[in-house]
Amino acid sequence: MEMKVFQAERHFQTTGGLHVTDITEEVAEIVRESGVSDGICCVYSPHTTCCVRVNEYERGMFEDFSALLRRLIPPETYYAHDDWDRRTENICARTWRRRTATRTACR
Repeated sequence: MEMKVFQAERHFQTTGGLHVTDITEEVAEIVRESGVSDGICCVYSPHTTCCVRVNEYERGMFEDFSALLRRLIPPETYYAHDDWDRRTENICARTWRRRTATRTACR
């Protein structure tokens, strides 16, 4: 039995926050391009704050989910993840270690 592997990329731009993009047609097009009739399709996002969710696209569910997240995670609250002085600490440490000649601090 022959095994076929097909890979394709698509890039999407969101408006930020709790933006939802229905990518059903884009994924279906990629599957058609692949020529694979029986197999597995893996949808992946390398971004840490992106979520790929399989769900019926029902606007009421997204409104309810958005309202729930706003109650659980109010936008006016401090979050360490959004604090660039803290968030970049590991990036700066790696950059500093690579700069052996100048030892310039990253800030």
